[in-house]
Amino acid sequence: QQMYVMNGGNDSASHDGKTEQIEQAFASVTKAISASFSGANKPLVVNVGTGTFNDHQLNVGARGIQIVGKGAVNTTMINSRGTEPKTWLASVVSGELGIESMSLHQSFSSGVSYGGLLVIRGDGQITLNALTISQLETQQHQASNEILATGGNIQVINSSFDAVTYDNRLGSTVYAAGIRMQNSAGNLVIDSSVFASQHTSVINAQVDQNPIVPDPYHGGVIVLISSINAKITNTIFQQNDGWRTGGIFCQEIESGILALSNCSFLKNVAVKARYTNVDYKVDVGSDVILDHLYKRNNIIENILISTSTSSFPKVGSVYIQFDYGVFDYLFGSAQSENKYIDKTNGLDQEDHGSLEQPYASISFAIMFSSSAQERSQTLQITPETYAELSYFIGGRSMTFIGTVEGEGEKQKRTIITNSEKISPVIFLLYNGTLVIEQLIVEVNTDPIAYNSGGMTVVELNGQECDFTANNVVFRVKDKTVAMKNLIIQAVRGCTVTLTTSSFENIKEENQPLVYNPIQYNSICDYQNITFLSYYNNEAHNSALYIEHHGSGIASLNNCNFKYNVAKSPDLGKNLFGSALTIQLNYQGLLNSTAVELIGCIFDSNVGECCGAISIIGVSDVLSNIVLQSCTFMNNVAYSCFKFPKVHYANDIYFDMPNIDIILAGTTELTIFRESVSYSCHPQINYRVISPAIPVNVDSLFGVQLTVVNLAVVYVSTSGSDITGSGEIEYPFQSLSHSYARVDKQSLAQILVQNGLFNVSYITLNSAQVLIQGQGYHLSALTNEIMPNEGMFWLQSGVIMHFEDFTLIQSQCINKEAPMFEVGDGAKIRIQRCNFRSNHIDKMPDVTKDFYNSPIIRIIRGQGGIYDVLFYKIYTSGNSPIQILQGIDDMNWDITDLTARLDASKAQQAATTYLYKTPNKFEMKNCTFKQIFPYKGNNPSAGPPAIPDSVTLADNERNEFTPTIRLAMTPRSTFNMSGCTFIQTTGIEITLNESFWQNDFKDRGQIILQNNIFSKIGQNLNLEEPGWDSSITYTPDQYRSFYGCLYIIQADDSTWPLTEKTAIQGKITASKYVPATLSLCQIIIKNNKFTQNVARVTTQGVNLLLFGNSTLYTALDPGNASTNGLQLIKNLYGDQNIDAETTSPSSVIVMGQTSPLSGSSLTYSCSSLPVASGEFDQYDSSVTTQTLPSAQFDNNTYSDVVTTNLLLMAPTNDIEWNITLQYEGTYIETQIHIPF
Repeated sequence: QQMYVMNGGNDSASHDGKTEQIEQAFASVTKAISASFSGANKPLVVNVGTGTFNDHQLNVGARGIQIVGKGAVNTTMINSRGTEPKTWLASVVSGELGIESMSLHQSFSSGVSYGGLLVIRGDGQITLNALTISQLETQQHQASNEILATGGNIQVINSSFDAVTYDNRLGSTVYAAGIRMQNSAGNLVIDSSVFASQHTSVINAQVDQNPIVPDPYHGGVIVLISSINAKITNTIFQQNDGWRTGGIFCQEIESGILALSNCSFLKNVAVKARYTNVDYKVDVGSDVILDHLYKRNNIIENILISTSTSSFPKVGSVYIQFDYGVFDYLFGSAQSENKYIDKTNGLDQEDHGSLEQPYASISFAIMFSSSAQERSQTLQITPETYAELSYFIGGRSMTFIGTVEGEGEKQKRTIITNSEKISPVIFLLYNGTLVIEQLIVEVNTDPIAYNSGGMTVVELNGQECDFTANNVVFRVKDKTVAMKNLIIQAVRGCTVTLTTSSFENIKEENQPLVYNPIQYNSICDYQNITFLSYYNNEAHNSALYIEHHGSGIASLNNCNFKYNVAKSPDLGKNLFGSALTIQLNYQGLLNSTAVELIGCIFDSNVGECCGAISIIGVSDVLSNIVLQSCTFMNNVAYSCFKFPKVHYANDIYFDMPNIDIILAGTTELTIFRESVSYSCHPQINYRVISPAIPVNVDSLFGVQLTVVNLAVVYVSTSGSDITGSGEIEYPFQSLSHSYARVDKQSLAQILVQNGLFNVSYITLNSAQVLIQGQGYHLSALTNEIMPNEGMFWLQSGVIMHFEDFTLIQSQCINKEAPMFEVGDGAKIRIQRCNFRSNHIDKMPDVTKDFYNSPIIRIIRGQGGIYDVLFYKIYTSGNSPIQILQGIDDMNWDITDLTARLDASKAQQAATTYLYKTPNKFEMKNCTFKQIFPYKGNNPSAGPPAIPDSVTLADNERNEFTPTIRLAMTPRSTFNMSGCTFIQTTGIEITLNESFWQNDFKDRGQIILQNNIFSKIGQNLNLEEPGWDSSITYTPDQYRSFYGCLYIIQADDSTWPLTEKTAIQGKITASKYVPATLSLCQIIIKNNKFTQNVARVTTQGVNLLLFGNSTLYTALDPGNASTNGLQLIKNLYGDQNIDAETTSPSSVIVMGQTSPLSGSSLTYSCSSLPVASGEFDQYDSSVTTQTLPSAQFDNNTYSDVVTTNLLLMAPTNDIEWNITLQYEGTYIETQIHIPF
């Protein structure tokens, strides 16, 4: 049926509208369709003539109506009728409306929306062909859509949507667009059309650093809030703007497909992209927003042959893996697969990126990179440091290739790092692909760049993530800063491939370096990866953490785990191996290998209860782990140092239910195929759950039973731990590897050639070994690799001969990491060595350089130190030499005292001579020069300005610690003879009481004889020869050992007061013999004291300082029956210097500490008559509550100089020129030639 509407027609009854004549045509479309009841299959055709027609509320309903004009230039319809309220032009409910060949002008509606110029509700369809849709008042803001569909379908062909500014305001609940589909809308099809100058952004938005438009408003000329399909072909979107997009916004498309073909997007704008902070604009897209649910292929297979000149990013998404221009490449013309970045010579412009005109920054290059998983974009980067906010890869496929120029120290490499602390990640992927090659990735830990909440280097999100690193070094700028986040953080399903890369010197608070969960058949492939010197502060993780969830495989080939540490400062019982943790979460048998380690090396890894690998989780899939041809050496579970009874494993620890039963039925071929361990026993162990089946699990390393090692191995800087055999022609390179490979069945000999060797932490157990250099002037050792662990730990059963080296102290923060740790049951002999610091020519900056651990610590060990020089040693907070034979010698806990006394009686009754022989340690012919250990922290009230140091003025110092610390019981003996101390601090002796032999002949002794003590307490800073007399010193500063040769004190834990009666009662009841406590005997004989410094004459001593008078009385000096303290033929020189005046003064020989004010301690002394400058024993008549002291004149040496000439030779001369001018026989106690 045909109807006609013409200018000049009439809607009266005299016109029927059936002919194209003015006399019969209607005047309005409203009249033409009012009497029609045509269905959609037989639509009414309304032919509209030339002119402008004002109509509104054309209610099509369920009918079929087609309105055809005479062309967009000739026919115009306006949704306005006089003064009536503005409303929609036409509405469809389940019917079909077609409009073609005309212009539609939309009337102005501000503030109140009438839905749209054209509205379709329910089912049905609107088809527009050859239309021009524009605004009646172009300067007014339109509050209504041009087309609104809450149901049905829209088809637009060869039409134009002209300029409009929509009245979209902040806080509004309704926002308008060119085409808006929502609720139950169906399909949108657009072909050969134009959308131009449609302004859908918020009209009163002020873009600054802070976002001002909340979701859910997004903008866009086409808004698909809800639809089934959308297909747009041969269409132009030009100069449209919106909030997140100026073009097409997709929130819900049921099919997941937005099909774009041969479309052009020209200078569309996302206003939100004007933010300067990238975090606020990562979800914008100038042309298209894809917020609906889809798969990657839904997009890349349906956006075809389309282009864009809009600003980056062109395509955005609320999904992070696809935001920030991930799909921009779909709108690009053919681009080069390689782009170039040159920080110095490049320029960040869109038309750059070539070799001739490179970009200047990586981030800018990422923006304009055409990339997909199917086609990677490669960035070639010059060898410079690129410090940028972060690198958002999203869902792109990117390859970063760095450049390496030169060799050795002059080598330059591409370095990528972070620049601002607001970003917590460097590389961020969301279902994307990233390959990085030939780079150094460095975390900048400077406060301005490092995010205090934590910094992740590579964060992988989504199961489709694929990350590859090849020839990459991961490191931190300051290796003393503990990281809070991981280096690589993955999720289940990710693929991680690492090849020929390393993680070096990275400290973590409690995280691993790499966390790699395995599931959904994902692959974790590590080839030739090195984890070097990882440190976990809280011992709560390993360098690499693999968590397996039942499918996929983790494969580690030829990986190297060296010098990793997971050990808390308080030393607990955590089970994490420092190198690797494998967690199995899947119950039931797997059909294939879950985790395989092939040809991996685990060397010098230190943990608490586990040294290298911890395997936890479900035990019934244990057979799916394979360790093939792996090597373990020098791994250490350190908890046994503090907890001797703890279950530990130096190499591998299992924490699984029923693991004892499984291991009992396990052979070497089940898990440990052709693998070998050179670590101390136990190498493999498991958590014991009672009742447990005892299993000799170390036997699972069956290969080591067939390995033949050399009894003598050689070490050389030109050797190799990989190809070397240990023979002199093919030496090893490292001392740790040499000790692992030497035959320890008899005397193992390690001969070290010339050069400087960096030694990792070596633990020795039940071995006899000789380690010998070429001479202290030729062979040198240092421990920079693992300074916070020490160098050697001698456990029970070890006998070590250590000779002919220079040992250089490395900076150390840990307070429990001596270079030599000698435990109970171990023996050591150090001979012809030189211990020194790195600071030979200058003193260290002790506000930055800390040496918190001792050089040598003997805990109930035996042996001696002979012909050794200790020179320029600085330790902060600990004495460099500690001989601790009295630590915990007697446990005073009365709950089990009786049982222990009975055990002790049984030991004494035995015929074994060993029990009745005290532990012995001696030092002979050693020289200590310029040894100044200082306290690292000021213990006085209030926060210290800076740590105490040797470089501070006297009045700023607090307390120096002694050079040697002795802790002795009657069960132990220490002998020092022929040693020289020059410009050092003193010696501290702590005495422990014990129920031991009362007979002094069987008691242990401290013998100090034939030694020289010169300039003890003098400043190292030669510009400060003494104290400033105008300075007022605090009582705490008087406590310093500065100027005191010996301090003798009692161990408080062995001098109980409140429980002494109860303890004595138990001793008496047990009939234990002896029933009284005893002390060591102290003999100080034939020593020379000269030029030593006392602090002040009234509050300092030059020789002996006792902790209290009770201890002095207990030593019973002068009592012939016990001889607890003997001073025999010691020489006191007239060159002792008073620190106040730096002039010779009298010597106060003995003193005691006593409280003067509050908790502060100082010295007090009393008199003792002596004669001729030397004495043997003190008079037994001395009052017990006071200590003797002695004042000597300035000429003490005048009587003995002719008979002790060599002893009196100056000790600070490089060469001695001594002429024997007196005739006679020279009788010498000892001729001592210092080192």
